[in-house]
Amino acid sequence: YAFNKWIMDWLGNRRPSGLFIKEGNINLVYSSGVTKQVTFVNSDSSAVLSHTKVVFFREERINLERPYSRYKLMSLDTKTLKETIVSDQKPFADGLDGSFEILSPRHLSVSQDQSKAVFVVEKYATGSEMVNVDLKTGKWTELFSVERFEIISSGKFKNQLLVGISEVGNKGRDIHYKVCNHDGVKLLEFKDREEYMAFRSTAMIKVK
Repeated sequence: YAFNKWIMDWLGNRRPSGLFIKEGNINLVYSSGVTKQVTFVNSDSSAVLSHTKVVFFREERINLERPYSRYKLMSLDTKTLKETIVSDQKPFADGLDGSFEILSPRHLSVSQDQSKAVFVVEKYATGSEMVNVDLKTGKWTELFSVERFEIISSGKFKNQLLVGISEVGNKGRDIHYKVCNHDGVKLLEFKDREEYMAFRSTAMIKVK
């Protein structure tokens, strides 16, 4: 028993159970309660813990006549603490400035098989694109146009996508809320934000 407890305590100190970001740096939290700062550049955000990796964005501030921020998709091995640049450019031109830099990435997640980063990034002058990026090869796959998404965690549509899409309707351009599969096929659409919020209140409950 004592040996097994020692093994479990040892693993608990080596495998992070969570993380938090403080002053732009990533800190790992271990089951023992110990925390450890693992990045030190003061510009990291949107970190996701995925098995033995942390996936996150690193901001680079460009101070030209019109300053702006570009981003790198990064991964960090929680065993070795080695950082890797997964991607620092997208394979399509931005609709606003024509660059291939990663601009305004958001809603970072990791695929079910832990092999891809999934997020939304600027593409069009009037909208954004949901993409996935292979964490080993850096290869991008464009999925479909969305402004925001969440992976549904419970209920009939578990593991499908709850998305907000910018579309033109009767009241002009607005965000329309839908449930889609990972190919962008619509499974359910909400008539208004109130119906969407009512659905979300139960669909996003995490079942232990």
